[in-house]
Amino acid sequence: MIRTVPNHILLNAFRPRTPRAAAPRSLRRRALSMVESVVSVALVSLLLVAALDALGASKTSQRLSAEKRLGTALAQDLLDEIMHVSYLSSGSSATKVLGIDLDPIIALPGSCTPPVRACFDELHDYIGWEESPPQQRDGTEMTEFTGWSRTVNVEHIKIKDFNSIASMESGYMRVFVEARYEGRLIAKATALRVSALPLASEMP
Repeated sequence: MIRTVPNHILLNAFRPRTPRAAAPRSLRRRALSMVESVVSVALVSLLLVAALDALGASKTSQRLSAEKRLGTALAQDLLDEIMHVSYLSSGSSATKVLGIDLDPIIALPGSCTPPVRACFDELHDYIGWEESPPQQRDGTEMTEFTGWSRTVNVEHIKIKDFNSIASMESGYMRVFVEARYEGRLIAKATALRVSALPLASEMP
């Protein structure tokens, strides 16, 4: 006896099986988008920090460069003034002892009180000069340079060795003018002055 199989059972046997349903594409794309977003935010943050650091360094460099130019101009301006006065004035012998200026100690008629650079007629008058803020030669303060200061230092140097400091008047002086901003040394100008007349120490 031959048993017949219903058609619907045969059809089901040969019908291909449907694979298990995978996660929706939209869900997988959403998870990938979140990862991409996090990485993108991190990269943008790093680039932004780097850009801000570069901008800050550029601003600092520009500020320091401007300070350097201004400080150099202030120092050179005062040094140029010093280089145009006499090494020694005609009446300096009465008030100079071993290069020490006695004018602040001996009040001579016509001396400047308080001292201003307009009264300086020789190099020795500038020894130890300090001003804050910088001043014009007549004593007028340059208020636009608040925070700046200028100082003058002078060294007597040996005739045969300009790198050595002399213990007394030698006829040769090295002049230093320093410009500072808020206490920081910004620029320094230097020049050498030579006496026009031979000193007693130079004579045979």
